[in-house]
Amino acid sequence: MDPISLVSIILTIAAPVLTVFAKATERRRRRSADLKSLQPGATPPPPPRVSAGIWVLLIFGMILVIFGAFSLYYYWPLISANSETLMFAFWLFLAMIAGMIVQVLAANYRAGRGLFGVSASQLIFPLLFALIVYYPIWALAASSPHNLFSFYAAFLNGYFWESVVSAAKAPTPNPNPTP
Repeated sequence: MDPISLVSIILTIAAPVLTVFAKATERRRRRSADLKSLQPGATPPPPPRVSAGIWVLLIFGMILVIFGAFSLYYYWPLISANSETLMFAFWLFLAMIAGMIVQVLAANYRAGRGLFGVSASQLIFPLLFALIVYYPIWALAASSPHNLFSFYAAFLNGYFWESVVSAAKAPTPNPNPTP
């Protein structure tokens, strides 16, 4: 197994784990701040329960990782034959994610909040639309030479993800089909 494939597998597994870790860290930080603000002699509140939505996301993440591992095993010959194309696609995806993160940081700056005072939900919400935003990037990159412009377009599509999502519409059927 080449190192690029190994890194891809590790990143696929690490993404849901990092999301859960970030959520747990945020929860501990809030609980710690709540405990520090208690009056002496007051009883601390019970620990917060994990909501049903978090459980659904965790279960979906586990299914995604399991299915991804199965697909990786099943399609390994095809994946290894197209490793350059897949690596290019992965780098474009990372450039798009970087654009989404910069957009969140810029929105915080414009709102007068701390530049890096972002919550996990602010970073995860744009990722829910990642596939919708990524499709135009891949359509452009697949039909053009693999150069710096593709990465620039990927970053900009990530930065303007809200515009890309709102502009996405279902294709309209041709009213006059040719026989």
